[in-house]
Amino acid sequence: MSTRITIEQRGPTPGVMKREQNAMSKTSFEAVGKFWGNEIRPKHFQVSATAEYGYRRREPGYTRRKQAQYGHRRPFVFTGESEQRSKSFRVYATRSYALVTMNMPALNFFGGSEEFAVVTQAEAEACAAVYEKTYDEELVKLERERSVETVT
Repeated sequence: MSTRITIEQRGPTPGVMKREQNAMSKTSFEAVGKFWGNEIRPKHFQVSATAEYGYRRREPGYTRRKQAQYGHRRPFVFTGESEQRSKSFRVYATRSYALVTMNMPALNFFGGSEEFAVVTQAEAEACAAVYEKTYDEELVKLERERSVETVT
């Protein structure tokens, strides 16, 4: 299962070479992927996620069986294996997107992986804010490195 995160990027930054801009963008997307994995991913396993993300209604028999056997009605959780597996996510970042991958084969049934990748508008804005903050931090770091180089 994988989730691809893309954000509309800024235009050229004056005084920054394309190679440096690409490196800053890659670092920023890596931060966004980690943010998604640490902050947004766990929300998909909460009972409130069904309404928040608009998951399709599960069969009543499945929900009753899950409640009787495991004592919960949390989405994407039957035994808890998928939730545990999702904690070991990997982030692959490029200059134009972040790809978060998790080994959760049970979500491949009935379109679960598409539902799991849903992001709310507020979460998209939070991801964009993480991107901007990290990009700005990388830009400040680059400017500091350049000022040290010109002094020596």
